[in-house]
Formats: sequence, structure tokens, C-alpha cells
Amino acid sequence: MDLYANQPIKHNGKSYDIGDTLEKVNKEDAERLISLRAASSMPGRESSEEANEPNDPVENVENNESKDLKQELSELDFSDLKQAATDHGIEFNANIGEEKLIDRIISEEKAEAVLAEFEEAEEVEEVEAESADGES
Repeated sequence: MDLYANQPIKHNGKSYDIGDTLEKVNKEDAERLISLRAASSMPGRESSEEANEPNDPVENVENNESKDLKQELSELDFSDLKQAATDHGIEFNANIGEEKLIDRIISEEKAEAVLAEFEEAEEVEEVEAESADGES
């Protein structure tokens, strides 16, 4: 199972920073790290062991939704995305990459709230542009 580090972690002799991916963690260790809130499971990411399990239709829908959210989030300006993540209480290292930040937003189930923030900002800009056109 792949996990997302919520805090600095030392696991199996390797150090991980916030936002790093712990790959192929056994089920027992994964449950322990998740219960301690040191790590989160990563939606849409499977280890090779889990890939051999039969497909779950609910999981497939969740994976498709995760892919759609990733696509929408990746279209946003990265610096704006970092600010929105901070505004929504998501903690991450300042040097986090875009893909890791997007995975983090999705794993904390804040993707829809972040996207809604950008949609509201676009609507305000459209209204302001329309009123500016009407004033000229």
C-alpha cells in the first residue's frame, strides 16, 4: 500500500518529509501509521499486491473521480493552488512539487473545496468585467 507522509517519518531506516510517498508499505505498518495520523492512504494509488485484487466498482468510480480532480487541480496556477491549500488547512513543505501537493489535497478530501474557491473567484471576475463593460 502506498501512503502519504503527513509529518516527518522514519520508516524502515528511511526518512520521509511531509508530502513524500511511502511506497509498498505492508498492511500492518500502514494501519499503524494511519492510526497515528503520521500518514494517509493515497486514493487512486495501488501497490502491485493490491493491483491483483478483483476490481471493486465503487473503487473504480473513486479512482475516476480522483483522476478528474487531479486534472482540474493541475490546470490551476501552482502558486494559487499552494495558497488555496494553505487556506484550507493543508500542511506541506514549501518546496513541495505540484503533483505531491495535488495528491495531498485529494488525500485530505479538500479538492472540491479548493476547486469551489477558484470557481467563485472566476464568477466574481466575470461579474466585475460585465459591470466594467456596462459603465463604458
